[in-house]
Amino acid sequence: MEPPSTTTETFEHTNQLQGSPSEAEIANQKTSLNKFYPEENYQTLNQDNVQEREELGVTSVNTADRDGVTAVNTADRDGVTAVNTPDRDGVNSENTPESEGDQDLKDERWKKLQKIKDQGFYSVDEAIEYIGLGAYHYLWMVLYGFSSMVQGVETTLNSLILTEQICYWDLEFYQVILLPALTLIAAIPGDYLGGVLADRLGRKWTFYSGQLIIAVFGLASAFCDSYPAYLTIRSFVGFGIGMVVMLVIVQIAEVSPANSRVMVVSMAFLMWAIGNIYTVIGAWILEARYGWHAVVLWTAGPCIGLLFLLPFCDESPKYLVISNKAEEAKAILSKIARFNNVAMCPGELVATEESQRGRISDMFSESFLLTSIALLVTGMMSNFLYMGNVYATPFLLQESYCEEERSLPSSHQQFRTPESCVLTNTDFIQTMVVCAGEVISIPLMWLLSDMLGRIRAFQILSFSLIPPVILCCFCLGRTALVTELFLTRALCNAGILVIYIYTPESYPTYMRSIAFGTVIMAMNFGGIISLVAVYYVGDSISWIYMFGSFITAAVILFLTTFCFKVETVNVRLSDNR
Repeated sequence: MEPPSTTTETFEHTNQLQGSPSEAEIANQKTSLNKFYPEENYQTLNQDNVQEREELGVTSVNTADRDGVTAVNTADRDGVTAVNTPDRDGVNSENTPESEGDQDLKDERWKKLQKIKDQGFYSVDEAIEYIGLGAYHYLWMVLYGFSSMVQGVETTLNSLILTEQICYWDLEFYQVILLPALTLIAAIPGDYLGGVLADRLGRKWTFYSGQLIIAVFGLASAFCDSYPAYLTIRSFVGFGIGMVVMLVIVQIAEVSPANSRVMVVSMAFLMWAIGNIYTVIGAWILEARYGWHAVVLWTAGPCIGLLFLLPFCDESPKYLVISNKAEEAKAILSKIARFNNVAMCPGELVATEESQRGRISDMFSESFLLTSIALLVTGMMSNFLYMGNVYATPFLLQESYCEEERSLPSSHQQFRTPESCVLTNTDFIQTMVVCAGEVISIPLMWLLSDMLGRIRAFQILSFSLIPPVILCCFCLGRTALVTELFLTRALCNAGILVIYIYTPESYPTYMRSIAFGTVIMAMNFGGIISLVAVYYVGDSISWIYMFGSFITAAVILFLTTFCFKVETVNVRLSDNR
């Protein structure tokens, strides 16, 4: 039976025009209506379908929306069924002009609905595409945006307070590297475990667990006064970040329409850039007066605040479908439709169980081998450049590296005076300017990846990254250095965001989290190598060698982008093999 598209009142009035059927017939029609559209979900679908009007026996209909409830009022004037009732809100009325974009959107949604009605069933992707973008996705932008902000905070924190910690604990060279390196090292098993758990047990509880670990140990690290204790606790923070970093993208991507996916992910990752700036502001205000403990406590604030948003997190309907939990998936899709003020599509949700989930070996099967290798290499090189920029910026701004020998004393000798243990106001302001490059990278990536496609955008961004990295080798003045670091940070972050978009689009649901987690593992390896490049090669040997490693990585990154063969712009996320 075709799902009706009007309200109960319209059925009763229309039936009166057709000859006043019996009460039993009216009740049967009401039952059919409520089967497809419960009272709370009445929505205007598009009343311009001629066949639908003929089935209802209405010659001319004008639709009015009263407080979110679709109603069609008809009147019999001189034996002619015709109505001319203006819409109070100016929505969906034949007398109210509609923009071409609004009409195209309605026509597209109507076509999607008709297809679902004709086949009698639908997939998660078809439901998500039909429901479209709305309030539910904006809520998730905030929720997962806060998680992204927490990760940005933790990334920048180590680079800003490291100079004071060197003085505070009188650290040797290897101890200096261990402070940020152990966080990245601990994130690697977190990436793997988080990917496996998310594919096998669900995205929701894996995300809960990782965020709880970050909040608890992030807060505890603010009260550590011992170097070994601080290292141990911060390693748990890194482990928690590894568990959730890929889920921020996976969760958002799996509930977003294909043509809005980049926008939703980009807005969520805007909070990453805001988290970096938030950390710089906290260090600027607190470090000189209260010490690095206060800065760590400042950064724990977003971690604690996020715990209050976690109850709003839902399980991914795509995960539920491959877990043979169609009813639960349908309930979440209905919730999305309700939040977005759209009627849920009729029919049955198709669910197919995929028993083999969360296997890293699937990444290297024949179908995914080239894509996987390209993602691992580009991920490692991109994060090597990004983390190198993050950790080198305070050093490059604090001390002039444009000396004749182009080298500096080793870190454990450099920061012995109290004045050199904390960045100056100028250093903090210029560090904040460099961090602002990540804000610029988001619309840049969004524009390029939607207009040119993911692969072409990645090629352009990686090629554009080479000149500013090369210019960093030359002593062109402090303003030029800040500009070069700004451009490098913006282009690196834009490239990483393309990887974050392309990866979940390239793998099916049953292996999406573990594949993404493996790519993040490679990125963390790149981050660890960047620490050696900055704190050993650059600080103890020569900055020229450090920049030489960055130039080499930028060239490798650009060449590897040509290994990607499958474009994924506007594609639906597949569930199975």
